[in-house]
Amino acid sequence: SESYLAKIFTKLGKAGITRSVPGVNGGYELARNPKDISFWDVVEAVEGKEPLFQCAEIRQKTVLVDQNNLPDVYTKCPCFIKKVMLDGENEMKKYLSAKNLDWLYDEVYGRILPKGSEEETLRWFMEKKGETYGN
Repeated sequence: SESYLAKIFTKLGKAGITRSVPGVNGGYELARNPKDISFWDVVEAVEGKEPLFQCAEIRQKTVLVDQNNLPDVYTKCPCFIKKVMLDGENEMKKYLSAKNLDWLYDEVYGRILPKGSEEETLRWFMEKKGETYGN
């Protein structure tokens, strides 16, 4: 929906990824070079900087443990599930940080779409905007 996209573009704008373009044919454009915008930048802009996995510390809330006398295993060492999830998130962050919007463009137009489809795609977007392609 337009309201959802407006919220997303607001977040992307605050992160310096996009900026609004005023005017009748305005909209949004990238605020930085596509080589300088990683997939992780976009995820972090939209989702925030908090870890994606939030540990609920259920070990400390179990009825099997005396809440007034928690053993060290419940408070001093990290939960194994939390550790695995945070390690996985760090690997995802590394991978997504290594991929940028310029890489995506090269993949789509260089490998996935048939040759010559870039112009056809641009023509389609321009027609949707109410402009004539090539002017």
